[in-house]
Amino acid sequence: MGERVPAALLSSLAEYVAEQLGLDFPEKRLPDLERGLVAAAHELDIEGAEAFALSIIAADATDEQIQKFVSRLTVGETYFFRDRPSFEVLEQQILPALIADRAREERRLRIWSAGCCTGEEPYSIAILLAKLIPNLRDWNILILGTDINAAALRHASAGAYRDWSFRETSPQIRNRYFSQTANGMWQIIPEIRQLVAFSFLNLAKDLYPSLETNTNCMDILLCRNVLMYFLPDKVPPVIEKLHRALSPNGWLFVSPSEATHTLFARFATADFPDAIVFQKNDAANHPHPLRAKPGVSDAPAAAVPETAAASRKPSPQVEIALNAEKLQPKTAVAAASNSPGDYEQAQELFTNGSPVKAEEMALRMADRGDDPRACTLMTRICADQGRLRESLGWSERAIAIDKLNPAYRYLQATVLNEIGEIDAAIQALRHTLYLDPAHILAHFTLGNLLKRAGKREGSEVHYRNALLLLEGTADESALPDSDGLTAGQLMAAIRAARLQLSDRGSRGGASGIGD
Repeated sequence: MGERVPAALLSSLAEYVAEQLGLDFPEKRLPDLERGLVAAAHELDIEGAEAFALSIIAADATDEQIQKFVSRLTVGETYFFRDRPSFEVLEQQILPALIADRAREERRLRIWSAGCCTGEEPYSIAILLAKLIPNLRDWNILILGTDINAAALRHASAGAYRDWSFRETSPQIRNRYFSQTANGMWQIIPEIRQLVAFSFLNLAKDLYPSLETNTNCMDILLCRNVLMYFLPDKVPPVIEKLHRALSPNGWLFVSPSEATHTLFARFATADFPDAIVFQKNDAANHPHPLRAKPGVSDAPAAAVPETAAASRKPSPQVEIALNAEKLQPKTAVAAASNSPGDYEQAQELFTNGSPVKAEEMALRMADRGDDPRACTLMTRICADQGRLRESLGWSERAIAIDKLNPAYRYLQATVLNEIGEIDAAIQALRHTLYLDPAHILAHFTLGNLLKRAGKREGSEVHYRNALLLLEGTADESALPDSDGLTAGQLMAAIRAARLQLSDRGSRGGASGIGD
């Protein structure tokens, strides 16, 4: 393991890592890069770390080899309920307020742990929600954990941990939400496990926020001890994307060493005791960010009244019908045609972070006549802001205008997935593939849904189909209906997901969702 790699080659490898992963390996950290390279080569039985480095830079390394190398660069130190003050703020202030607000209308929460490593952080959040919401099954909850380390994601998906992961956790919590296995590990119980979805995501290069990666409209986003490893020029674009990924008034947690007001100038700052949290804040609709209140810790943990069920919205089918009626054009006169560049201009406004102006323009387009592109843009705008039922109504309207367009069926499926109507989302994806058997993103999304349901064989079929359809496509080519997702980014995500599948195959799975 004492093998040395030429300094010039290490510098080139550092440039590759910076470009592909955003990770910063300056000259003083080149020995760390070398150790990771040598260790990965040794574990893979590759003769010569120098040859391994050359193959990585030349893009000749296999997916397994690249992932093994990445795993040696991104080994993180984590455990359950790490950074106790942040979890106290979540448990005692932010989550109770969100839960009480959402219990009055649509029972929905979306939380993202970016850089989740081996999964302790998203599972800790799931445990908090189990403590705070007595009727958890009545809620549509997504806790998303993402990372660039496929090995860490496989560990997270398995949900089994050693005693060391509980060093800041009470035995009561461990015994309530985990069961001990024959080999001394602690396995998270299914009720908590099913709340969390894990996915490969490269914060430096991949597409987010996006319906395609399920990274939009997050109520809470944790990105702790991640930004410190990025190149300085990579950090501001990542923060801008994280800002866009939050719902209005959503919350962002970073580590204390990363919490500088200069970098997070677009956020409001909530100064809680022992914790600084940033909030996406529009002064027009929320002038006063939530702040700590004396005595709040004495409040009961169960924040949701059981009587809230009486205020539930109508069934999804009724909602769709109501929304479709509400969204009919407001003018009865003959519609004027839209200018050729109107949609492109509105789309650019939305992409560049001006959703209000984009919505005004899209609504004007919709009022001029039956323009399905205006409907699909409104679908994305509403979904991005958490107006999911309204978003679904717009997708239904686009389909009513053009029933044979697979792109509209696919967009409908992504919204149904976010709402939690998984069976309906699967049917919409199957309808998409009926209209267009070569729809790459429909295969990928259906593979994801079947993977989450434990349907390994069905998931593998759709992943394999997507990879076959991607063959010969340039990595930098943007995919249709994807909001800019490239072929290379999608291939990386599929391969990471398949690695998780291969690791979980021996454990099997059960679900009521068919292949």
